[in-house]
Amino acid sequence: MLCEKCGKEIKENVKFCPYCGFSTRKNDTMGKEVNQLSDPEVKKSEDHSNNKKVMVIVIIVVVITVAVIIGIVSGYYNNNYTDNRAIKEETQTNISHSSQFTQKEETENNSEDVYENSESEQTSLLSKFSIDENQNTSYLNALNPQDYLYYDSGISDFGFYYPADLFCNVEEQQDEFRTDYGENLDSIEFLGNDGTWLNFEIAKRSDDISDKQMFEKITEKELQKGYSSLTPKKQQNIVVMTGVLEDDEILYKMIRIETDYILTFEFHTPKYIDTEDKNMKQYVTECIYKLCDFNSRDVKIRTYEEFCEG
Repeated sequence: MLCEKCGKEIKENVKFCPYCGFSTRKNDTMGKEVNQLSDPEVKKSEDHSNNKKVMVIVIIVVVITVAVIIGIVSGYYNNNYTDNRAIKEETQTNISHSSQFTQKEETENNSEDVYENSESEQTSLLSKFSIDENQNTSYLNALNPQDYLYYDSGISDFGFYYPADLFCNVEEQQDEFRTDYGENLDSIEFLGNDGTWLNFEIAKRSDDISDKQMFEKITEKELQKGYSSLTPKKQQNIVVMTGVLEDDEILYKMIRIETDYILTFEFHTPKYIDTEDKNMKQYVTECIYKLCDFNSRDVKIRTYEEFCEG
């Protein structure tokens, strides 16, 4: 071999060059390292290490790929779930709106039917009592009692005359319900557009007290109703009350006590404007009262002129 320093040929395995004294150990070491690098076991170790690195990289790639796939699938199902839920909610909302609309439509139809039936019944009732719904209340129209119409209920003593031209509306209740003094059999109310109000009522007695006790009961109960002025009078089995109500309406009320029935006549007129208005309202009140069947006295009907003369 050649000395690395002087370049002269020297023997193998010498530790120093015999010509220049340069150490040859470094070469030995390098040779050993070269030999070691070429050793099959070292190569195997390196291959194994490389394989591990490749394996790690593959695992990482697989994990990342799986995570991406899971994310995509999860997103897809979440979107589908959200969309399906939105569609379901929208469908339920539409169904709810449709149901509400149907119910509203049915309610409106029912209301229209009730209104039409009520209107039809009212028209029939106006015709039954010959009442003009466009009639303006004027007591001048009621000063001739010969023009009054008669109503016969078919029940004994429950009939009366009334001035149809004084009113613009009428209501009748023939359903059974509890009144102050018995079970209602028939109740008829006439109304004028100035506040005039006329009522005839018959109730079936369900008590077990005498007529005298009933008179006392009725008188006490009527006095408790808070009228500003009230004067009860007993005429046979009749309680008559006159007075002024709190709103200045004039009250005339008569209640007749019979063995089986309680019959009531009640008339309210607006407060008097002047003397002439007072005379007309009092005269009409007298006529209705005297022409009532359950006024048991024999009465003579005066003309309006006779009434005003006193």
